Amino acid sequence: MANRALVITGRVTSGVVALGAAFVLIAGASVLPLPTLDTSAEGVEITPVSVGQERVCPGPLLRLGDANGQGATTVNAFGAANMVSSSGAATLTPSPLQDVDVVSSQSGQTSALLSSTTATVASDLLSGAQAQTAFESDAFGLAAISCNEGGATSWIVAGATDTGRTSLLLLANPSPVPATVDIYLYGVEGPVEAGGLSQLIIAPHTQRVLPLSGYAPGDAQLAMRIDSTGGLISATLEQSIVRGLEPGGVDLVGPSATPSRTQIIPGVRVATSAARDQRAQVGGSQDVETTLRVMVPGADNATVTVGVTGDTADALGTSLEVTARSGTVTDILLPGLTDGTYTVTAKSNVPIVTAVRASVVSPPDDSSSESDDEEEEDEEETTVSQGGELVSGSGADVTIVDGERIDLAWFASASELEEDTTFAVAGGPAPRLSLVNSGDADTSVTLTAADGTAQEIAVPAGGAVSVDVGVTFYTLSNVASVRGAVSFQGDGALASYPVRQANPLATPLTVYH
Repeated sequence: MANRALVITGRVTSGVVALGAAFVLIAGASVLPLPTLDTSAEGVEITPVSVGQERVCPGPLLRLGDANGQGATTVNAFGAANMVSSSGAATLTPSPLQDVDVVSSQSGQTSALLSSTTATVASDLLSGAQAQTAFESDAFGLAAISCNEGGATSWIVAGATDTGRTSLLLLANPSPVPATVDIYLYGVEGPVEAGGLSQLIIAPHTQRVLPLSGYAPGDAQLAMRIDSTGGLISATLEQSIVRGLEPGGVDLVGPSATPSRTQIIPGVRVATSAARDQRAQVGGSQDVETTLRVMVPGADNATVTVGVTGDTADALGTSLEVTARSGTVTDILLPGLTDGTYTVTAKSNVPIVTAVRASVVSPPDDSSSESDDEEEEDEEETTVSQGGELVSGSGADVTIVDGERIDLAWFASASELEEDTTFAVAGGPAPRLSLVNSGDADTSVTLTAADGTAQEIAVPAGGAVSVDVGVTFYTLSNVASVRGAVSFQGDGALASYPVRQANPLATPLTVYH
């Protein structure tokens, strides 16, 4: 508005000219330049002062109640997460955060803050990641996530609170000042009206845990926006599934890319597709299917065109078009995907946020020992009647296949990288880096491991490439128009997290005046 006021004042002043002086302007026109109105704004590039980098690792997996099912309203940590971190030339100082709502921790481990002494983008590319495998009666599978920077706004597209589904929202404040947080929950019917989600105070260097069943009970399709003022918030969602008495997977998921008309999800790994399709026909197991979740933040409905392409010729994709209602969360089944690695692209007429849910269904450990006894075959399946609504929205019995091992994973949409970045690969089975080039020209990305070993990865325009990586940290260079994700897949294990821009808060800003 200041610029416009200056322009208006200039017009009025130049228009007030005495008649007697008019000949002076005319006569001088041949020797003096006429005044011009320059409406272009001058931009000044400003680099934020180096104040150190911070990443939050959410820590060990959590459950409501203890291992014996007692104290269902209490939060308890079990097991320990394997954390991997790198700091380039910076001094790395991991320190525990205070888990305010956690009553007990089996291993003594807590959420952790990774920090470095400087924020120089060129030399200090701080990154971290964690992974944990659960073998509990109420939690099974691999949960892996990058250690993320705090932000003022985050979108998480994941979670469910219908029968057997538990979703815990973790809010960590790595800042030295309190954070005031507002949470906006969205479900299948639209915004969730619930008290206790606004003006939450998160103390400095603490992590809080909110069970979402207390705010949006019985909802199979959740997404959320987390806003904070004061301190910045690192938000994580933990989701676990129990079907009857059978654990059906656990995962940790961080923020998706901010609302946009184009969302890209790299490195969606599909495995055990035949067993998955068979299991999806069993009561209470419809959510093992590979599914795109879409949330429409604005006031207008979204027409979403979904494209799924395989990284290799034998991974056949699919395409479809759907309408998603404004303010609601829509799950879109991605049918017919065989084993392989895929890129999922969602294009919309209005901004959307997205993520993909996938599962692996592995046979029992001793799958070769089949009994010829009719009674033993019958005992391999147990049916437990469940109340409430299933993912499909219709009541049905939950059928348990004895010994089958199921894990779920959320694949968050990735933001386009702008500068060199680093990422850590946590300890998990068959880690893989997937890169997508959304630009119009072919590019060659340089991947450099911690030991200095470098390789060039050619990524065609509009295409994707996946390469195997190790449990260490890497630097990515020449990443313009590129998005990335790290994924893991093994026997009864599936997990993923996007590659995020290293130290985005320290990148130069252009200020116009």
